[in-house]
Amino acid sequence: MNKLTQHIVPYRFWPSTLIRRWIERRSGGEVISGPFLGMKYVKTSVCSEYEPKLLGTYELELNTVFKQLISHEFQTIVDVGAAEGYYAVGLARQYTDCHVIAFEANEHGRELLEQMALLNGVRDRMRIRGFCDAKSLAGALLDSGRTLVIMDVEGGEKLLLDPVMVPELLDAHIIVEIHDFVDSELGKLILHRFKDSHHIQDISIKERSLNDYPFEIPALAEMLFRNALLNAISEMRHHNSRWFYMMPRDSRG
Repeated sequence: MNKLTQHIVPYRFWPSTLIRRWIERRSGGEVISGPFLGMKYVKTSVCSEYEPKLLGTYELELNTVFKQLISHEFQTIVDVGAAEGYYAVGLARQYTDCHVIAFEANEHGRELLEQMALLNGVRDRMRIRGFCDAKSLAGALLDSGRTLVIMDVEGGEKLLLDPVMVPELLDAHIIVEIHDFVDSELGKLILHRFKDSHHIQDISIKERSLNDYPFEIPALAEMLFRNALLNAISEMRHHNSRWFYMMPRDSRG
């Protein structure tokens, strides 16, 4: 929709608004598909796109990793950059015997995270904390047992994923979004730091299509709202986005 049309057509009738409301109705307030199917969700998201989380297609590139991790009996999950809790709460639902430590610097994000944890009955196993630095990460990992670390901190991984400062990382499973567009040497640096201690899987971003929707789109809706449908499932990521899944070399799982 061009800018002139936006001034004429009320917001509630914009294609993007109609598609969002359609997805919200389809979801019924729960994640529709993916590893966190059935998770109850709050009505907004923080620092990321909302609709892909309801659809269950958020970071779908990682779905195979989470399938691999099903067999692991984690005692602690540490989510750094937890936002409203897609991973922190989703994984707490999956790993019912683990404790989750969720770091989120944004105050509104922490409020939503609290709501999400209560909605899904996992608040008693979750500790919600604010900004994470190397010292607080090391504290979270101390005596944590079998641990999964998830990290999305917009380039902050350069300071946090340092096994000299945080030696407990050497024994942890780690899923981290690498922000090479913030620092072109970031990926190389993380690979160098963990090449001896971890098997590292480099996972590239995948362009979304209408085939990624977890349900069939009516032909008329596809014809009238194709662009809005694509925008709704898109996560608006930088084209250089990627993730590392790092598994400790001595892991038996």
